[in-house]
Amino acid sequence: MYKYFIACDLNCGINGECIFKENQSVCNCKEGFVGSRCQELDPCIPMPCGSMGNCIPLIETDTTDFIEKIDYRCQCSKGFFGRNCESGTN
Repeated sequence: MYKYFIACDLNCGINGECIFKENQSVCNCKEGFVGSRCQELDPCIPMPCGSMGNCIPLIETDTTDFIEKIDYRCQCSKGFFGRNCESGTN
């Protein structure tokens, strides 16, 4: 019986680890890092949504120049709104 080892072919740097997921190599990032190569700080770390929202990191890749754009979106608690859930109704 032969065992095959398939090398992970991504460089995830010091902030991640290359793993196989669904038959392809992907970077599994350490907490606090995002991006296809774990090269960006998680935009949710500074808690931009405060205590009234849940921060969701957004990663968009521009298909022309393959530059990743990192942003976030706040999912606000009921009664709160605004980019950072900073406004509320009484």
